[in-house]
Amino acid sequence: MSSNQRVIAFCVTVIICTFAGVGITCLLFGAIDVPKHPITPADIKTTEAPRPHLAPYVEIPATKARAIDGDTVAVTFTLTVPVRLAGIDAPELRDEKQKRAAQVAKQAVARWLGESTRDGHIIRLRAYRLGVYGRVEGDLLDERGKSLSDCLLRQGMAVSTSGGKRHEWTRGELKAIEELP
Repeated sequence: MSSNQRVIAFCVTVIICTFAGVGITCLLFGAIDVPKHPITPADIKTTEAPRPHLAPYVEIPATKARAIDGDTVAVTFTLTVPVRLAGIDAPELRDEKQKRAAQVAKQAVARWLGESTRDGHIIRLRAYRLGVYGRVEGDLLDERGKSLSDCLLRQGMAVSTSGGKRHEWTRGELKAIEELP
């Protein structure tokens, strides 16, 4: 099965579970939140990947999101799932050496989410694939089509990666993130 077919199969599963009932969705994905407006097939569109090393993706409207750390976001559409921002790596909260920089990156993600969902605006999930740890690998876009991953890269809060490899953060890189506004 091709990467594109797996993404489409994942999204079809989400839609089927949505129509079959939230209970099945919760069993499959560990969801805890259910928004007022369920996804319909008309809400989902497929398109080409924005960066060559990422697979084609499916966009699913999201109604709520919160930062977990600098490169993972809990997103609510019909269900809440953790989303690993594909193609980037940010400092990790669980690593003591990276913790202060990770908190700065997490705050940047939380600000982006707050600004992007203010006044009832919604964000969209670009779901590329289902990754390890049960997280969807993808990106988030605001109503103007601005990418959270691109924002973090521009601000220096994350680095671009390919193949799912973690970046080896230097003291200088971490200090530069810690000193960002």
